[in-house]
Amino acid sequence: MRPVSARSRAGLPAGPWRGRLVLSFSRTAWFSDGTDSLVAVVGEGLSASPRGIELAGALPSLPPDTALETDGNLWFLNGIGEVLNVKAAPDRTAVLSLGSDDLRPTASWFQEWKRWFDTSLPDTPEGRWLATLAAGPGGDWESLVGRGSGSTPLGDDYLAGWFAARRRRGLWSAQEGSRLRRALPRTSRLSRHYLFQLTEGRVDTALGDFLAGPMPPRADSAFGRKLAEHGDLSGRATLVGLYAGLSGAPQCP
Repeated sequence: MRPVSARSRAGLPAGPWRGRLVLSFSRTAWFSDGTDSLVAVVGEGLSASPRGIELAGALPSLPPDTALETDGNLWFLNGIGEVLNVKAAPDRTAVLSLGSDDLRPTASWFQEWKRWFDTSLPDTPEGRWLATLAAGPGGDWESLVGRGSGSTPLGDDYLAGWFAARRRRGLWSAQEGSRLRRALPRTSRLSRHYLFQLTEGRVDTALGDFLAGPMPPRADSAFGRKLAEHGDLSGRATLVGLYAGLSGAPQCP
């Protein structure tokens, strides 16, 4: 067995776990134990959150039958004979604890976000649709789950921001989490993972950093710009959801 160092870890299961390779990209591999919660193994420089391992180097080529497993102590990539040195890696789990609704947005804050909407959303059907969601998703927010194309549909990206903002404001409820989990079969495997993790309070590092800074957060902050760079339009959809959740009424439609 060949030892491989890990640079960081996030949200890993504490006990024995085994998953098979279900999604593979050039720098990211996703493993599933049959539930909606995946574990990622990513190459150096990528975020392993909300649940995964960042390697100290490039992601090796993985055969389709590769399994990832742990006995609660060591992590193994079976099939290529590698042991991942995870325990010494720093834990970068991003957790959104329930906050308090202490937002005091000013007129300049709203003006700044308006400028962001005017300059950052493309004049396309998708961009115009996202702009209409700035006021909130409406009562039937479950209809947004799975809406759009891609490995994480835009409707899911938007809801990730909206619910994360509500959690930061202390407005998240167990009932909302149950509703969201019931809607997960409508969407892609990767979106199910991210949204399920959100119901547990774990989010992507970029999203966690954005909401961990001064409140209310600004779209043109360093964390906002980093989040906007995610995917083609995914990060910007998340920012629209964040704005809607931060500026909207306390009650869940």
